Amino acid sequence: MTEKLAALGFSKGLIVETIVSTYDSNGRPNAAPMGVTMENAQQITIKPYITTLTYKNLQQQKCAVINITSNPELYYCTAFKEVNPAGILSQELFEKAETVNAPKLRTADAHIEVSVAKIDADKSERATVHCKVRLIKSPRKLPTVYCRATAATIEAIIHATRVKALCNDENEQEHVKELLRMIENCGDIVNRVAPNSRYSEVMADLNKRIKSWREKVKVYVKTSARLHMGLIDLNGNIGRIFGGLGVGIKYPNVILEAQQAEALCVTGEKIEQVKALAQRFFDFYRIKAKAKIHVKQTIPEHVGLGSGTQLALAVATALAKLFNVKASTAELALAMGRAKRSGIGTTVFEKGGFVVDGGKTVKNNAAVTECFPPPIFHMPFPEKWTFVVAIPNTKKGLSKDAEIAAFNQLPPMSAEKVGEICRLIMLKLLPALVEQDIKSFGEALTQIQIIVGTHFAPAQGGTYSSETTTEGIRLLQKLGVHGVGQSSWGPTFYGLCQNEKEAEVMQEKIRAFLNNGVGGQVFTTKANNKGVTIRVWC
Repeated sequence: MTEKLAALGFSKGLIVETIVSTYDSNGRPNAAPMGVTMENAQQITIKPYITTLTYKNLQQQKCAVINITSNPELYYCTAFKEVNPAGILSQELFEKAETVNAPKLRTADAHIEVSVAKIDADKSERATVHCKVRLIKSPRKLPTVYCRATAATIEAIIHATRVKALCNDENEQEHVKELLRMIENCGDIVNRVAPNSRYSEVMADLNKRIKSWREKVKVYVKTSARLHMGLIDLNGNIGRIFGGLGVGIKYPNVILEAQQAEALCVTGEKIEQVKALAQRFFDFYRIKAKAKIHVKQTIPEHVGLGSGTQLALAVATALAKLFNVKASTAELALAMGRAKRSGIGTTVFEKGGFVVDGGKTVKNNAAVTECFPPPIFHMPFPEKWTFVVAIPNTKKGLSKDAEIAAFNQLPPMSAEKVGEICRLIMLKLLPALVEQDIKSFGEALTQIQIIVGTHFAPAQGGTYSSETTTEGIRLLQKLGVHGVGQSSWGPTFYGLCQNEKEAEVMQEKIRAFLNNGVGGQVFTTKANNKGVTIRVWC
């Protein structure tokens, strides 16, 4: 037997590609491509997945035929049964083996008839089936010339069987990408050495099937809120305006899933808003609106946590992945009408952490809307530092037309105040952040908030947006937090604590304060230093 197996190309430990054929319990033939290994002159090992029909048949019938062939069409029709008429293998492909109760492929180059000696099936996804060789038969035939397309096509088919098996597993998507890359390389070889051949026909059909699997791809996006800690320059007399600073936080979140569909369909939260965002994306990139989006969670809107930017970017990012739109996060933000003044929300969406942006260019006494505010400083926020965040049940922060009107009515900030903010950022807040000096960081943050809030007082009725926010910030200061502020237009306010334990104590105090007044939400959260989570699977 050793000489015969060696003549067929076997050697100990070498995995060779074959087609294993078996009968099911009703006597119907089955065949599937499968790698096998020679253990010794008398034994061959097959390692089928325990979920396959081949494994079930081996358990029941205790025998099989290992078919040796270099015909890609045989591999294709046995790997993907759906390519055959009625989706099943034709009986005409088979004839009965001589020594075992199993079918063999008529046109195979050689047949190895085996009986099952032992099956090792532990808790892994594959079983090890040890088979005893009963007969090796190879009809005499003229040798054939070698074409690289033969091996390339068979290799692509084998990779495609793994793509089909793994494409629904979100944890295997990097593996799937690598398999697709290898299939593409095989296709390049076939198209180069065997154009307009039976090999290229198989590859074309295989790629159509892979495309149909990939069209079922789903994209999962999870992003989180941000605390906007203030604008820097509301003067603009040196050619730039706005600029800002802020940090991503782990909670609350936008969570959504998207996949291609026959038409635009949105389910879950914020249905009409998400429909409008999706349509804006499709119109901008001139793509037919064919997607299903399910929104699982959203961030409370118009309370100062950046809900609009996070939701818009979550939708745009998911659709860009689905429809293969090559655009940066900044480009998506501009396409979706975000980053009109600040780029903080966009940068923390992408990267998380603490961000300072450089504002917008000024032309003709107005900010240029087509440019993105460049991030000029970005670093992870200290892992232990924790925020206590409160959202009182008071009037919502300004947005849309009301926000535009407020900016238009505010006078320019004095150059002296802009300089004071810049000095606090450059010489106190940022060095303290780098050195993890929470006391100095908090002092600088609080001072910046007062300067910015005082400038916005005509639009929001005071340094902070409401009496409750003002009283809540005073209480946090009295309780000894290291820094305080109002996020954007509010009414959300926050305090910075040394650690989670300290923040939880503050949380209870602020919850009691709100419960005795207007009510609202209070939670603790750390910084999000990673940005958006994106998962893609079929």
